[in-house]
Amino acid sequence: MAPATWADRPVPLLPTPQYLTKKSDDYTVQASVMATIHNAFIRCFNTIYLQALHVQPTDYPTFVGYAEAWVIGLASHHNGEEEHFFPELRKRTGDDQLMTENEEQHHRFHGGMERYRAYLAEVKRSRGCRDFDGRKLIGIMDSFKDALMEHLADEIPTIQALEKYAGKLDLNQLMEETAEHSMGSMPKLSVIPAVFLNHDVTYEGGLMADFGKFPAVMEFTLRRIFPLWNYEWWKFASCDKTGHPKGLHCVG
Repeated sequence: MAPATWADRPVPLLPTPQYLTKKSDDYTVQASVMATIHNAFIRCFNTIYLQALHVQPTDYPTFVGYAEAWVIGLASHHNGEEEHFFPELRKRTGDDQLMTENEEQHHRFHGGMERYRAYLAEVKRSRGCRDFDGRKLIGIMDSFKDALMEHLADEIPTIQALEKYAGKLDLNQLMEETAEHSMGSMPKLSVIPAVFLNHDVTYEGGLMADFGKFPAVMEFTLRRIFPLWNYEWWKFASCDKTGHPKGLHCVG
C-alpha cells in the first residue's frame, strides 16, 4: 500500500488499457506498457513537485541531480519516439499522418522542459546548489505540467488504436526497437534508476510489474546495481529497490 502522501498526485496516474478492458492482445498490452512507462515519469514528476519546498540545503545537490535525471530521461524517451517510433510507424503502415498530433504535442511542452533544465543547470553553478529555490522550480513545472500530462494520457489510446494495422504492423517488434533506442541514449547510472525506482510493481494489483520482460540478471542490474551510483539521489524516489512504494523523503 502506498503511503498517505505519495507520488500519485498532483498529477494522477494513468490506468492501463489491459486493466480497464481485461484484454491481452498485442495492442492492448503494448499500450499498457507505454502507460506504465508514462506512470514512472509521472511518479518521478510528482516526487519532485511534492518535495521541492521541503528539501534541506544540505540535500540541494542530490535533489537537483534527481530532478535533472527526470528531465533527461523524459527527453530521451521522447527523442526515441521522434527519431524511431513515429517515422517507422508511418513507414510500416503507409500512413504518413499517423501520430502527428502526438508528435505535435511534444512541442507544446518542450519549451517548459528546456526552462526546467536550464534552471537546474544554473543552480548547479552555485556552490552546493545554494541558489536552489523550490518555489521557482515548481513554478516552471506548473508552466508545462498540463500540456505534458495531456500528451502522456493521449498517447495511450492512440497506440491501442493501431490494432487496425494488425496485418502490416508488428507492434511488439517496433516497441522493442524503440525501447532499445531510448534506453541506449539514457545515461545508465544517472537516469535509468529514476525510471525503475518510480515503477510501482504493486500498481493495479501488480498487473504490469514485469512490464519490460527483462531477464532476471538485467532486472537485478537495473534495480540493484545501477542505483549504487548516485545512491543519495534515489532517496527522493517513490519506490524502493524492489519496486514497492515507500514514504517520500521530505514532505510537508
